[in-house]
Amino acid sequence: MSTLKKLGLSFLIIFPLTLGIVFFLKHRDAQLSLQGNAPSVETTSSSADTSTSSQATDPGLLGQRLPDFTLTAPEGEVISNQSFAGKPTLYMEWASWCPHCQEQMPIIQNLYQVYGDRVNFVLANATGSRGETLDDAKSYMDSRHYTMPWYSDTDLMAANALAITSLPTILVIDENQTLVSRFDGVQEEESLAKLLDSLIP
Repeated sequence: MSTLKKLGLSFLIIFPLTLGIVFFLKHRDAQLSLQGNAPSVETTSSSADTSTSSQATDPGLLGQRLPDFTLTAPEGEVISNQSFAGKPTLYMEWASWCPHCQEQMPIIQNLYQVYGDRVNFVLANATGSRGETLDDAKSYMDSRHYTMPWYSDTDLMAANALAITSLPTILVIDENQTLVSRFDGVQEEESLAKLLDSLIP
């Protein structure tokens, strides 16, 4: 076989393969790259895809007290995670542009309506990710009439401290600020409710 034919055959094999890889990468859940020390964050799929590995936790944090971090309330008040000690906490890192976060939000709202007086709900907006602004977050929350407390995680400082690399990520934390469970992707209401029940005295 001539060199020209070999090159042509190689092109016919490699080109479609390359196109397929590019198409897959472009259409899978979008990855978000940030500058500085903030982590890369990507959206993760629904619980149907993550149910068997949804507790893929950072072994360095699971079962340990959380590192110190701060969040900023919409009014500008800076809040330390230590202020949530004394009650179990459900923490979720989210963004208004994230479709799986949008899927998770009504579930968290339902849980908040049931457990809001016994559990801290901390929704940390990934402010700065993909151009996400406080106005974007506020508009999203207001337009859907969500009442859960939410905060700004500007430049993903908290996400970096908590080794969060995908959205949505849910952390379930006990009253002593120890990480009990971590879930990447959309989680079902029933499973989260059972977990919260187990942490409420």
